[in-house]
Amino acid sequence: MRNRYRIGAAALMVVALIATLGCQEGTTYVAPPPPNVTVAEPLERPVQEYFQAVGQTRAVNRVELRSRVDGYLKEIHFKDGDTVEEGQLLFVIDRAPYEADVASAEATLAKAKAQLLLANQELARSQSLVERNAVTESELDIQEAEQASAAADVAAAEAALRDMKLDLGYTEIHAPFAGRMGRHRIDVGNLVQSGTTELSTIEAVDPIHAYFTISESDLLRFMEMQREGKIRISDADPITIELALGDTGEFAFAGKLDFREFGINPVTGTAQRRAVFPNPDGRLIPGLFVRLRAAVGEPQPRLLVEERAVGADQRGDYLLVVDDKNTVQYRPVTLGILRDGLRAIESGLQSGDHVVINGLQRARPGAAVNPEVVEMGGDGSAAAATANAKAASRRSVSPAVEQYPAITPPTIRVATTYPGANASTVAETVATPIEQQVNGVENMLYMQSTSSGDGSYTLTVTFEIGTDLDQAQVLVQNRVAIAEPQLPEEVRRQGVTVTKRSSNIILVISLTSEDPTMDTLFLANYAKLRLQDELSRVPGVGEVTIFGTANYSMRIWLHPQKMKARGMTAGDVIAALAEQNVQVAAGQIGQPPTPAGNPFQYTVTVPGRLSQAEEFENIIVKTGQDTELVFLKDIARVELGSQSYDQFTQKQGQSNANIGIFQLPGANAVQVAEEVLATMDRLSSQFPDGLEYSIPLNSSAFVEASIEEVYKTLFEAGVLVLIVILVFLQDWRAVLIPATTVPVTIIGAFAAMYALGFTVNMLTLFGLVLAIGIVVDDAIVVVENAVHHIERGEEPKEATIRAMGEVIGPIIGITLVLLAVFIPASMLGGITGQLYRQFALTIAATALLSAINAVTLKPTQCALWLKPTKKKKFILFRWFESVYRLVEHTYFAIIRRLVRWVVPVLVVFVGFVALAGWWYVRLPTGFIPTEDSGYILLSVQLPDAASQQRTREVMADLDEILGSVDGISTWITIGGLSLLDNSSAPNAGTIFASFEGFEKRAEEGNTLDVILGNLNQKLAQIQEATVFAFVEDRADVGLQELQQVTQEIVEAANGQTALTGVNTMFRPGVPQLHVEVDRAKAKILDVPLGTVFGTLQAYLGSAYVNDFNKFGRTYQVRVQADQTFRAEPDDIRRLQVRTNDGEMLPLGTLLTVNRAFGPQIINRYNLYPAASISGTYQTGFSSGDALNIMEQIAESTLPRTMGYEWTGTTFQEKRVGSEAIFIFAVAVLLVYLVLAAQYESWLLPVAVILVVPLGLLGAVAAVSFRGLDNNVYTQIGIVLIIALASKNAILIVEFARELRARGKSITDAAAEAAKMRFRPIIMTSFAFILGVVPLVIANGAGAAGQQALGTAVFGGMIAATILSVFFVPIFYVVFQGLDDFFRKKKPAVEAALGMSLKWFAFCAIIIVSLAEHASAEELTLNVKQITHGPQHHFFGYIGQSLTTPWNASGQYILSLRTNFHDRMPRAEDAADVVLIDTQNNYRVIPIEKTRAWNFQQGTMFYWQPQHPETQFFFNDRDPETGHVFTVLYDIEEKRRLREYRFDDVPAANGGVSPEGDFFLAINYGRMARLRPVTGYPDAADPTADTSAPDNDGIFRVDIDTGERMLLVSFRQLRDLLRDRHDNIDEVGFYINHSLSNRTGEFVYFYARGRYGEEPMAVNVPCSIRTDGTELKTHTFIGGHPEWDEGTVVIGAKDDRQVRYDIAQGKIVGQIATPEIISSPGGDIALSPNADWFVCGYSTKTDNRYAIFRRSNGSYAHSPEFSRGPHHRGELRIDPAPRWNRDNNALLVPGITADGTRHLHLIEIAER
Repeated sequence: MRNRYRIGAAALMVVALIATLGCQEGTTYVAPPPPNVTVAEPLERPVQEYFQAVGQTRAVNRVELRSRVDGYLKEIHFKDGDTVEEGQLLFVIDRAPYEADVASAEATLAKAKAQLLLANQELARSQSLVERNAVTESELDIQEAEQASAAADVAAAEAALRDMKLDLGYTEIHAPFAGRMGRHRIDVGNLVQSGTTELSTIEAVDPIHAYFTISESDLLRFMEMQREGKIRISDADPITIELALGDTGEFAFAGKLDFREFGINPVTGTAQRRAVFPNPDGRLIPGLFVRLRAAVGEPQPRLLVEERAVGADQRGDYLLVVDDKNTVQYRPVTLGILRDGLRAIESGLQSGDHVVINGLQRARPGAAVNPEVVEMGGDGSAAAATANAKAASRRSVSPAVEQYPAITPPTIRVATTYPGANASTVAETVATPIEQQVNGVENMLYMQSTSSGDGSYTLTVTFEIGTDLDQAQVLVQNRVAIAEPQLPEEVRRQGVTVTKRSSNIILVISLTSEDPTMDTLFLANYAKLRLQDELSRVPGVGEVTIFGTANYSMRIWLHPQKMKARGMTAGDVIAALAEQNVQVAAGQIGQPPTPAGNPFQYTVTVPGRLSQAEEFENIIVKTGQDTELVFLKDIARVELGSQSYDQFTQKQGQSNANIGIFQLPGANAVQVAEEVLATMDRLSSQFPDGLEYSIPLNSSAFVEASIEEVYKTLFEAGVLVLIVILVFLQDWRAVLIPATTVPVTIIGAFAAMYALGFTVNMLTLFGLVLAIGIVVDDAIVVVENAVHHIERGEEPKEATIRAMGEVIGPIIGITLVLLAVFIPASMLGGITGQLYRQFALTIAATALLSAINAVTLKPTQCALWLKPTKKKKFILFRWFESVYRLVEHTYFAIIRRLVRWVVPVLVVFVGFVALAGWWYVRLPTGFIPTEDSGYILLSVQLPDAASQQRTREVMADLDEILGSVDGISTWITIGGLSLLDNSSAPNAGTIFASFEGFEKRAEEGNTLDVILGNLNQKLAQIQEATVFAFVEDRADVGLQELQQVTQEIVEAANGQTALTGVNTMFRPGVPQLHVEVDRAKAKILDVPLGTVFGTLQAYLGSAYVNDFNKFGRTYQVRVQADQTFRAEPDDIRRLQVRTNDGEMLPLGTLLTVNRAFGPQIINRYNLYPAASISGTYQTGFSSGDALNIMEQIAESTLPRTMGYEWTGTTFQEKRVGSEAIFIFAVAVLLVYLVLAAQYESWLLPVAVILVVPLGLLGAVAAVSFRGLDNNVYTQIGIVLIIALASKNAILIVEFARELRARGKSITDAAAEAAKMRFRPIIMTSFAFILGVVPLVIANGAGAAGQQALGTAVFGGMIAATILSVFFVPIFYVVFQGLDDFFRKKKPAVEAALGMSLKWFAFCAIIIVSLAEHASAEELTLNVKQITHGPQHHFFGYIGQSLTTPWNASGQYILSLRTNFHDRMPRAEDAADVVLIDTQNNYRVIPIEKTRAWNFQQGTMFYWQPQHPETQFFFNDRDPETGHVFTVLYDIEEKRRLREYRFDDVPAANGGVSPEGDFFLAINYGRMARLRPVTGYPDAADPTADTSAPDNDGIFRVDIDTGERMLLVSFRQLRDLLRDRHDNIDEVGFYINHSLSNRTGEFVYFYARGRYGEEPMAVNVPCSIRTDGTELKTHTFIGGHPEWDEGTVVIGAKDDRQVRYDIAQGKIVGQIATPEIISSPGGDIALSPNADWFVCGYSTKTDNRYAIFRRSNGSYAHSPEFSRGPHHRGELRIDPAPRWNRDNNALLVPGITADGTRHLHLIEIAER
């Protein structure tokens, strides 16, 4: 029933799911209906073309009215501005004076006439008298003269009268012609002066003239049209001119052209014209600026559309037309004139088309619409509705996918431009100030810059891997900001950009078009305007870069000759542009505060910044007389061009634009590429007709292909592993158990990768591939052992339990070994660390998961799934078993013999080790293997100073070559870009050539080497930069010297057989033009130097003026001479400048142009001028060989003033250096420590470690045979071999230990264990080896890395497996025998070290893995009082009885107990030797009595090093003889084992050697008795007393035999002291309680002497070897020094703890004691590991111990230990505490105020 319910429930769930899916299908998105748009047919009307100009009206005649007579103004007969008729009276001047003058003149005339009458009469009378001879002839003559005079007087009077009448008439001023009066200039009553005073003006305004100018270009156009007959120009039939008032007025006036100026005004470049217009109503007044137009030719039919229907984009003007299928079409059109709101369409439109006039935003080209047809020009507007849809994309949580982890050092790029500057100028004025500030920014590795001849500057700052790029950008930006004030003004205007630079390019998108109007400039800016922003928003995209052509720019191409004719300079043009192309912020009208009642507020807009080329053409750059204007178009060509023309891009010879997509660090490269392509698919639907895109470069395809290959390898490896397991276990149930391990562990590994922030890359996937063979090992070990017991008749459950009990140790050991190998390797830095980290931690995670799986899930599966196998197996299995048994039997027979031939086997092993080392160092070295990435880079370099045109020709030739090479699918070229220098150069180019798909190339055999070989046959040279170096000029010796040295290095390198293609792009001798300005002449001719330099920059280098807005972006306006005026060097001399007097002067007058040589590009590396050298290595050599050779060449060639450095990946390769050796050493060390902790032995792990060289031998052999190099992948494989080789050895050693523990002999245990574990070792090893085979034979994408790693691991595992099964048993025999030998001699010590070894190994792993020491922290002290008085030595130096108080396990503490504390000791007093039981609450157990307890004799306890748990030495004293002797006591047997007595001399124990083979016997304890000097005869004195014992001194006593050897006699001590003090009376010595240095070679003691009453006058430090040689004296070191290491002791000097080397005889260091130790001089006590020490310090009131750790500075001080009066009346602390063997606790004596003595235990912990 339950099953039925379950089936029914499942059915219901399926039905519900189907229903849900159906509902979902029914609610799918329905597309909205087509949008509504308004369309209309264009109107077809004749349209007249007009020439238009701006003119000014002038009067036909204009007169200034002035009086011809003086006088006072009496009358004015007009009003200002009146129109008057000809002859109309205007002014009247006072007539009275002039009337009087007329009357006077008339009277004068009458008088004159009377006189004439009288004279006539007198003449007549005289004539008659003459006839009658009445008078003489002379009298008649007199009468005739008087008559003539009277006649003259009459004539004069008549003339005077006429003048007077004229003046009288002039008093009335009449209008000379009909016209309009101006205002009167003088009022009535004022005096008018003749000819001077202006009374008013009068102008004739009907008709009226209009003057205008026509430009040279228009004049030439009209002349051409006249020649073609399109227009007629003649005086007989003048052209009709129309006139309009204002900017928007109609052309309401018509006139005729009545004057044409012949010729062009050389100043303005224009010709003047005049038209006459009737003006009967006076509407036209003089001085008006009017618009004039003249019809050009006959009206032509045109199509007209509403202005609102016209759209404009990057390609130009367009219309949207709806076809018969209601689909929108994009129509580029050419616009004509605008008439009455309708725009004429010159081309691109047909009659009858339905033009969209409303709804342009809704209508997209290619989309369907719902059109509403209206009449063009009517009211067809409709409301447009727009809808915005927001789509949210759901992203799954998954690791990013990429080829490599983040191994590329992050970089920051600083870039700017100095227009017109050469490379040297940029380097000096831009590079130097910026780099001086940026240098040394935090985490910087190096920086390199490029100063190019085109004025560009680029600085790339490379940082340490792992540096926060955002923080680095801020730091660099701050440094650059400091340098900006030092930069030239032109550079600051251009701006200095600081950007994050990613080198991980994912895609290159190429835009192409067959439409010739869509050139590179259009495509690049279309990408920038329409695509860049969209692509930048794709998640994971770090940067979108448009290669090649620069931004749009309004290019002003100047015509120097036309400018010369008009007296203009480039500065005039720049000033006009700056003045007229401005953005005006005009403010508002009515903006508060305003007066009350203001109802409105308006924003004032003023057209300022221009946007169209036509608008720039009409900029007025100069004005002449009247209306003569010079426009920019008259002297320059204006176009919307490129900001820079230094580079060009092509795709297979066709102009294109390239978009580079760079990956954001940590992003999923494959997913980013997919989303970018999806975005491009969406955006391409909006492309203009004819525009297409392609993907010439897709690095994510290589990543996908590589990872696909690794996934394939992963699957193949899994299958092969399971086949091996099936063959060996021969049970499908048994196969299922390890088979289920793989998916569980792999899934867990992916989870661990995600948790660790790892990406899915080649390294992590390699780790997973190799982990397959590793993770099944634990499961195989469990299954194989369980099957082994099941086959012997046990039930699966019991068999599994027994199997787990046997293999749990090896599983844990193997896992710890793997972790010990890989975790420390992951802590390395740099690129190597990144590579190791992801690989190592992936394997470590899988190994840990595998171990957990093996000890939890696998036993359960074994118990449930395994069954006893059938007795009759499958035939193939039977055949395999028969072969395997034969092999196993043979192997066992060989092993049984080899374990008895230890020495020959070890000799062979040493030979293998030597061979492995020799072979390894001879392997060629590399960094990362070269992968077939699916594309190659080619760098093209033409001769120096070659033009871009020549570069284009070479690129065209290369297009043909690349098209003929099989395997190359597409390529893109970037002309003008130097790949090696990363700079712009006209003679350089770069090509990205992409290959066909990997599968297709694999079928055709077109590998990377084949394609490169074919190219090498067709190209002169392919420069593939794999080795980079910079030669630095560190002493500024000059670029020429730098080139010479660089060339010498290049020539020497090309002469090496290991190197090829070594070249340098450094060219300091590029042909250039040197312009020398004669500054003195410039000043004499009054030409500003700034004008000269500005002219050169503007004409030749381009000048950035200001900006303009277009397409919603801001672009630059740049001025430069047109191309024909800067083609030859002589063009420089023809350029014109203007003097301050206004005269034009050719530059050739002021400067000379000479041929010169200089650098086109200047590289700087870490502030030094540098020359880059690139090259590659020959087949058969490696990058490491190339680097070594280049270093040797550089060191032998470079002078002392120059140096060299590596950069790029070569820098990282050199930086890695010998890290591999360090990694190998650390891995081996940690494996050893882990095994030492597990085996509780220092020797037995060596049996496992020694298999590592065998694995190394196999790896080296495999790599060498395949011709590979020793690269990072190889080293990773060797690290893996260390772990895997150790794993196999662990299995044998672990089982051999178990057999040994059961009583078998060493050889039998070794042989039996080898036989027992032979099958699982072979099975697991071959499972792993076959799992690696797909890596070894990999091909296609990523094959190089797979082969490098797989080969090393494959060869290493084969050697490690085959050789280890033979050598490991012998290793076990050797080192187990040594271990047993030492354990027999000192079992207690070895047992005590067991737990400490584990802790030591664990701590060592943690310390090395984290690669850091614990920071200095305060210690925590736990103080316990463990004994109570009356007990212990009474005499103050209580510590002398505590020399080595703890036994090996720390269970017992040796001490003394007395029964008094308040008196001096007596001779009969004895003390109890007691044991303090630390495990039983410090219970005191008396075991012996001793009388050697006083100050001179001192009982000293030393545990026997060979039996540190139960046996110890102490001193006793014979009460009869008083001699002190040494006792060896056993606490288990509770008896004295031996007494060491010497009849001739008291010989107290002075310390036991570290190995427990001897002790020192001294006289009466540590302080030997002082002996009279005279008691020792002088051998040179025959009369001296010879009865004194000559063998009294320091002896060495053999513990086993009791034999003694005199080391130092009192005679020697006397002689030593007498050399310094002649009056010595007595001598003695003091030996330190630590006996000797830690190796038992030296003894350090004090020779002491006394003279007179001084208690201690001489104290000389001495040392001697324990063989009695090398007696020396030393500098005094205070306190009681203790041995540190080697021959160094630690003691006090000048109140500081110092290290003194007795071999060198000098102080070799000082111990940095904490601040708490104010005066640390005196005695110290070192811990057994020499890391901790304690010293006492005291004042009169404070007595403490200072506890200090040397390795990390941790410290503390003990509580105060007060004590009663010393026997000398002092208050001081006893300086002899003693450490336990675990270095974490110490015993200290204490005396309370009442004199009670006791012991304290101070336990130490670090916080």
